[in-house]
Amino acid sequence: LLVAQRLPPLDFTFDDAAARARRRQQIDECQDLLDYLAGNRHGKEPLRYDEANTLVLLRLLGYLCAERPAKPADWRLPEAEREPRLCEHIRAMTVEPFNFHDGPLFRARMFRLAPEDHVLVVVVHHLIWDGWSFDLFYDEISSLYEAFRNGQPSPLQPLPVSYGDFAAWQRGWLQGDRLRAEVDHWRKHLEGHDEPLSLPADRQRPAKMSSTGITEWLDISKEMTDSLHEVGRRADATLFMTLLSAFYAFLWKHSGQRDLVVGTPVRARAHAEVERVMGFFVNALAIRQRVDENARFLDLVREVRTIVLDGFSHQDVPFEHLVRELKVPRDESRFPVYQAFFSLQDARQRPSQWGNLTHERFPVFQAGLAEDCSVWFVERSFGMIGSVSLNADIFNRETVRRYRDRFRRLLEAVADDPDRRVADLAMIPDVESEEIGRYSSVVGDVDLTKPVQSLFEAQAARRRKGEAIRFGGRSMSYGQLDGRANRLAHLLLARGVGRGTRVGLCLERSEDMVAAMLGVLKAGGAYLPLDPAFPASRLAFMVEDAGVGLVISHSSLAERHGCSADKTLNLDEAEAEMARQPATRPASAVSGQDPAYVLYTSGSTGRPK
Repeated sequence: LLVAQRLPPLDFTFDDAAARARRRQQIDECQDLLDYLAGNRHGKEPLRYDEANTLVLLRLLGYLCAERPAKPADWRLPEAEREPRLCEHIRAMTVEPFNFHDGPLFRARMFRLAPEDHVLVVVVHHLIWDGWSFDLFYDEISSLYEAFRNGQPSPLQPLPVSYGDFAAWQRGWLQGDRLRAEVDHWRKHLEGHDEPLSLPADRQRPAKMSSTGITEWLDISKEMTDSLHEVGRRADATLFMTLLSAFYAFLWKHSGQRDLVVGTPVRARAHAEVERVMGFFVNALAIRQRVDENARFLDLVREVRTIVLDGFSHQDVPFEHLVRELKVPRDESRFPVYQAFFSLQDARQRPSQWGNLTHERFPVFQAGLAEDCSVWFVERSFGMIGSVSLNADIFNRETVRRYRDRFRRLLEAVADDPDRRVADLAMIPDVESEEIGRYSSVVGDVDLTKPVQSLFEAQAARRRKGEAIRFGGRSMSYGQLDGRANRLAHLLLARGVGRGTRVGLCLERSEDMVAAMLGVLKAGGAYLPLDPAFPASRLAFMVEDAGVGLVISHSSLAERHGCSADKTLNLDEAEAEMARQPATRPASAVSGQDPAYVLYTSGSTGRPK
């Protein structure tokens, strides 16, 4: 995990949680609990992680010790300002890097908002902790709090093994025949899947992912949670399987991709001896599912149940080892294998009291995100609390809010009628539907028999100096866009493009992409979008299958589409030639009945069609 964190995009590998207690308490008692758990119970054979070149060494040098605050944070602020200030401090704790050489890798701090209002914040590095460790943490503090408060010794039984014992066992297992068989299983499971998740983004993807996410909370009522449980029972499935099925449907509705891979965590505590040991046991599974939009949702749940159970029976291969074995090409702009993540944690049995101290969960945002899209839930006795997170490099917060509201609406549709086809499940909330209706309503007298380029030219004539495109801090007027598209159209005509010619567009999002679309249409052709993010083999198939006569691209993308030089027009190399072309509209006999574009879907078998 330490090595993986050094390789983008894994910059954030923390777990965090906060508990709020609304009564007067002794801070020293809480510190004693943390010291005992860290230094006596789970820290007898601790690990510190050092690096020597590329070698990671494990040493018995004490790591699980909590930071000792001299006193709790205490603000003399108006009540309305206390929680926002607390959230600022929590965020600072979650983004502060850990020191692997000197430790600690566990931070705990108590914040006092009022004499009887305290928040305990815990931030832990995944090297020593996983989600199940938090459940153990809450459970053991519940047992220790009352004992230490009354001056009694720990009532906890000694642990039969340590995390070091598990690490030694796993290291030996990673060299065995069983591991090779397990890797072969996952290789077969993922064979042929080389298309990354492609959600409609707000901006161009950077070459290197920052691992920063934008999160919006999602609360699900007890009534809806019970209804989703019932949906699962009808398919002999769990709530986890039902929610994961909804997530697959959600991703299909946004991306149009039917062959999807979603990452999900598993506890990986197959041995009873490690059930009570805090440490990093969790593993990530890459669960692949093909979505049939014509199937009933209940049938999708049954399919997901089968594939999940199969994955859980092969959960011991560490994900980072699988990535190495699959020889996944390194791409710093995306997470390897899967770009969507789903998690459900059942915390209904988590104690709400530590001795005589009642506490409640305090929401904590996790700033880091390795994937493009992540949805997680924690089930409690009163329903579920969760979040929807998107990659901040390519999405805006408003998009995250829309995704959150759409996922809630989709869950409502699933709970209401799981016998519906996946394609018929409602996802757009009423408010957004009304907004779409306002934008899409036809205003004025528009001749819909005319080709789209003619409608654009009419708008450009009315607003020559009006802003048509804004991108990356640059803008282009209608007159400039129309002129550039006309020059490109003349150049395309000289290259043999004419009525019905199919022209590939392998371009990043930019002004040139829009000008190229219009230029192809003005020349009489039909454009074929070729996303540079797609695998080269997929782009090559689309070019050949569509009978593309020419590809418009940039020289930096030549290896992506693989077309020969005589069938490629690189805009960055053709600037001088384009500048010599007329800026006036070319003569064309194109009508509104001629093809404008060609689109490919993923195909139910994974082959574009």
